[in-house]
Amino acid sequence: MFVLHYAFKGGAAQDPIGKEGLTNFVALMLEQGAGDLTAVEFQQRVEDLAIRVEFVPGVDAVTGSIEALSETRSEAAELVSLALTRPRFDVETVERARRRLLGFHGGEARAPHLVANAQWNAVAFAGHPYGREIYGNEASVSRITPEDLRSYCRRVFAKDRLKVVAVGDITVDELGVFLDRLFGDLPANADLVEVSKVSPVTGGRLRVAEMDVPQSVVTFGMGAVSYDSPDYIPALVLSHIFGGDGFSSRLIRELRVKRGLVHFASTWLERRQHAAVFRGRMATRNDTVSQSLQIVRDEMQKMSDGRLSQEELDDAKSYLTVSYPLTFGSHSKIAAQLLDHSIVGFGPGFFETRKAAIAAVSLGDLKRVAKHLLDPDNLIISIAGTPTLQPPRNA
Repeated sequence: MFVLHYAFKGGAAQDPIGKEGLTNFVALMLEQGAGDLTAVEFQQRVEDLAIRVEFVPGVDAVTGSIEALSETRSEAAELVSLALTRPRFDVETVERARRRLLGFHGGEARAPHLVANAQWNAVAFAGHPYGREIYGNEASVSRITPEDLRSYCRRVFAKDRLKVVAVGDITVDELGVFLDRLFGDLPANADLVEVSKVSPVTGGRLRVAEMDVPQSVVTFGMGAVSYDSPDYIPALVLSHIFGGDGFSSRLIRELRVKRGLVHFASTWLERRQHAAVFRGRMATRNDTVSQSLQIVRDEMQKMSDGRLSQEELDDAKSYLTVSYPLTFGSHSKIAAQLLDHSIVGFGPGFFETRKAAIAAVSLGDLKRVAKHLLDPDNLIISIAGTPTLQPPRNA
């Protein structure tokens, strides 16, 4: 078995203004015929080879993957190379894909969690490519032409913006031959628009997208610390204590276990190449949104004030250390983890030093980072629903 994950850095941040959703459109079209193969013939070839091919749009990169048996990997390389270098973008196929995308905007895109997320990005990153919706909207998708799709491929799919991770039955020499076959015909250099570093707005914001649903989905967050900061690992531990997996996090304990206000509540450090973000999400009844948000603010203020315990720190260290190997449970998971970290700037050394870095976090480190990071007054809050809102009180 052989698995290859790769990424062309650029992603939806390269979508032109007014044609948001272009990256998503391209990713959908790459399996819809290439070279002399129509869409049906291309997909039949994938099935005949018993391979798995995927193209996924992201904010910072377009990622792809190939999973194949060792004896079919050469044919898989040729097929995917064809998709990257000679995509067809037939008018009829483009229009069929467009109808599918417009159907998404008329249905799935109205899911509360997607609405809340898109609204949060628009508020936090106003005027920056991160503030635009990766899926675009009905108007922007309607404007995209086959030539836009071709131009995007020429600009973005190039060797100098390529990152690759291979896992499985292949030697280094064999991998070199495989990569030449797969990527050898691509341009040497991409033609990308520069994307600047950005931080979420400060001072706090609250936006509500009115939706007729029984419970509101709440997305909240603020700026964080970057991946190259010495405070990144303490911030990772802090995020887990605040709203990480399991029933021991502050938010689950206070919101679900004690009060039954939510089914889930979580926080995480978001992986972005040009921004450091601390994000969270929860869902609660419309009439308990204010109460739930107040608890989020209160717990954030307590942690910012240094009300953290050694027991919480020890539990978080144990969980983050013991659970981590589970994210490497297959060839595909290993490749995905390595590639994901590589896109934002982590080298292979991160995986070797992560355990020791977590173990080295002290209670003092945790309190120092909490004081710097967790300021309830900077919370950007996006709600999709019909919440009953009340002014926040001081913790």
